[in-house]
Amino acid sequence: MTFLIDGYNLMHAVGSVPTGVLARQFDAARGRFLDWLAESPALKPYFAVTRIVFDAQHATRDWGSTTHRGLTVTFSFRQTADDLIETYLALDKNPQKIRLVSNDHRLQTAAKRVRAKPMACSEFVDWLADPVGPGDGPKDHAPATPEKPESSEGELAEYLRVFGTRKTGH
Repeated sequence: MTFLIDGYNLMHAVGSVPTGVLARQFDAARGRFLDWLAESPALKPYFAVTRIVFDAQHATRDWGSTTHRGLTVTFSFRQTADDLIETYLALDKNPQKIRLVSNDHRLQTAAKRVRAKPMACSEFVDWLADPVGPGDGPKDHAPATPEKPESSEGELAEYLRVFGTRKTGH
């Protein structure tokens, strides 16, 4: 499984971006955010296959890709992070193994188009806080099947009175 994370989207979703920050303060906030991800025991087994993409469309130079405590961090250049993420999705040979972390509907649609699994930021954060199991990544969460409630003898008698006699066999 590979994690492809829309960096600023997740940063905003978890409240890591204070309002009205200066560029140097923003850089520090991004560093703290990356530290938070790097310190996650749930994500540690996936460091080698995790890429966090940040928008640097208007940067004066190409910052390319780097690592931050084992995590691959990529800055888009002359394109939006969304465009770069869509390129990664389109070019991957096994997109069904990708978990795209973003609340961006355009990216979620692009992920579904190539059979990657989109994850809302809140779902990813919940998984970081309480992983499914040791070594397990986020699972596809099927809706829980509601249990059939048990009827008391009194309720059963009332149903039979209102709806008729009980039928046996099928």
